[in-house]
Amino acid sequence: MIKMQTALLILTVFIACLYFSAKRKNDINHKLFSSMLIMGIVNLTFDIVTVYTVNHLEEVSPVVNRVCHDIFI
Repeated sequence: MIKMQTALLILTVFIACLYFSAKRKNDINHKLFSSMLIMGIVNLTFDIVTVYTVNHLEEVSPVVNRVCHDIFI
């Protein structure tokens, strides 16, 4: 179910750790890539949450399901 999303999240977090651990100038490219990297991690996280909520509709309230989908989209 969420194998691909989990693998991509692990890979993206690894890339983020490597990127943020290196020293570089604080220019517009760094700020743009940093924000895209963080938003990618947030997007993948909510992708995993929405896959879980869709597959477990009996256990998750409809409000939580809707809020997670709205944040993901």
